[in-house]
Amino acid sequence: MTGLTVIEATGDGGSIGRAIAEATGDARQTLARLVRRAVKRHPPGDKAVRHAVQDLRQMLLQHSPSTLAQIEAMAPGYKLPADELLIWLLGTYFRSIEATQQGCSVYARGGADSSREPWLVKNRDTDPQLENIQTLLRVKPTDGYAWAALSTAGAPDVHSAGMNEHGLAVADTHVPSSDIGIGLPRFSLMMHILQACTSVDESVAYLRSVPRMGFGNLVLADAAGSAAVVECGHSHVEVLPTTADYVVATNHFISPSLATTCLRKPESKAGSDSRDRRRRMDTSLAQESLDGETDPISVVKDHQSPGATCIHSNGKKESVTIATVVFFPIRGVVRVGVGTPCVSCMQDYTVLSGAQDGLQPSEHAESRHNSEREEAGPEEAEEARSGSSFQRHEV
Repeated sequence: MTGLTVIEATGDGGSIGRAIAEATGDARQTLARLVRRAVKRHPPGDKAVRHAVQDLRQMLLQHSPSTLAQIEAMAPGYKLPADELLIWLLGTYFRSIEATQQGCSVYARGGADSSREPWLVKNRDTDPQLENIQTLLRVKPTDGYAWAALSTAGAPDVHSAGMNEHGLAVADTHVPSSDIGIGLPRFSLMMHILQACTSVDESVAYLRSVPRMGFGNLVLADAAGSAAVVECGHSHVEVLPTTADYVVATNHFISPSLATTCLRKPESKAGSDSRDRRRRMDTSLAQESLDGETDPISVVKDHQSPGATCIHSNGKKESVTIATVVFFPIRGVVRVGVGTPCVSCMQDYTVLSGAQDGLQPSEHAESRHNSEREEAGPEEAEEARSGSSFQRHEV
């Protein structure tokens, strides 16, 4: 299994889990290595681990039975015990990411000004072993809205970032924090947001209403042009104030109630890296707002340190940029590239399966151009051919 595997799934949690396992059988050996490493660190026979798994299972059964059903349906396909797969998926609950690892970078651009198209962009930075088992998971659930997500073989729900059929997009970043506890993991929270909500405000209300595991940011954007960063702790949920037409999240908390819970201190290597990336992205986005920049990924393919967002493997790093995803809420388009964004081949997909799948951005733009000419009347079509009326910005 290499590159991006597109998975189509419909139905309940069990059906979705089986579809994931069937489509990613080639990832079995990689997953076995990852799961073995996780259970070596957190042995299922250890009393504390056993009790935590039991508590987490009970939480999922009560608040997200679809998540548990997906895990239990996937496990036999990979020939892995379901509890061991769960330990791998929730490894950061047992042991936070190492202090030397870099995390993900996310930003969303609002579109309150109708001349600016809203979008949400994420660089996924994690274990390089996951690069070759990335998936685009498209789901039509039994109950709720259809959605598509950048995910990983062996993972349920929305395991990185996703968008639903109404143009609501969400992405997460990990924040090592002491404010953690038994609650829904971020991948479950994001799935329920996409299946039940259509706006940023509805998503925030949902997050305040359910138990959360904690230690992460959720970045939201919707088709109406709203965008927000929600800091999700176990005990606290904080929506960061917005002072510009964009929002940014890296791997630390900012709000007074959660900033003191960060395990990576500002002066540490990882702590300063997270803050440097945020500052650099803030500066770049402010300049792009003035310049009218129309390339969504220019900010996340920055190599200049401190604050580089595009991280390449040197054979030693435990966290590198393995994929980039861009969501266009108004168009319902998901743009994905596996690898670093400076060299990866970005391709466009639709939230609902369709003829535009797998096109490169320039091809997708031309296809939309041709479609609009076909749907226009004779006069409008002639104007479009001459270039006098078709002035949409292409990205």
